[in-house]
Order: sequence, then structure tokens, then C-alpha cells
Amino acid sequence: MIFRLAAALLAALAASGEAVSQTYPVRPVRFLVGSPPGSGNDLVSRLLGQKLSERLAQPVVVENRPGGAGLLANDTLAKSPPDGHTLVLLSGAARARSSRSANERIGDPGATEITSG
Repeated sequence: MIFRLAAALLAALAASGEAVSQTYPVRPVRFLVGSPPGSGNDLVSRLLGQKLSERLAQPVVVENRPGGAGLLANDTLAKSPPDGHTLVLLSGAARARSSRSANERIGDPGATEITSG
């Protein structure tokens, strides 16, 4: 499941071509992971972070926020500025438990979620 999501993200990056604006990102991108270091999600996020860093020509910093079944990572995302410089990777179960509370804090109930099987 995680690897299908990773493959989908990498395919989207490859297909984007020149769609990435020259003004984004203007600073390092923060990639939050709701799992401990050494986990499957951590491995996938580091691989994606490396590819994103090459593609965007900016550092991608992977930051593990384990705890609360992903709630800590999602809470950090919800409190981040909505400028696109903070990403999060959660497992399916953690995403389901935490997406409602994050959308309430962000104030955008119509936000689009990308999920995998």
C-alpha cells in the first residue's frame, strides 16, 4: 500500500515536467512522518524526499513525529503555514483517524486528500 502511494507520487513528479513553478519552493521543504525512524513510512519518505530535493533544487528535511497514531505529525501539519512547504506521510489507519481533526483546525473541510488502496 505504501509503495503504491510512493510509486504514484513519483509518477506525478515525473509527469509534472515544467509544471513546477520557478518560485516554488523558496526555502527547504519539511516532510513530516507519523512513524518512528527506521519504519516503512520513514524509508519511503526519505526516498521521496531525495527525489523531491533533486527535482525542486531545494533541501527536503524528513522529520519524524511518531506518537498518537500519526496525530502528532498531522497536528504539526495543521499548525504549519499553508504555503506548501510542509508535507506529511501517514499510514492509512493514521490518516483515517487524524484527517478529520486536521481539516477542522485548518478550516478547509473541502480539502482534497490523496489516498491509496
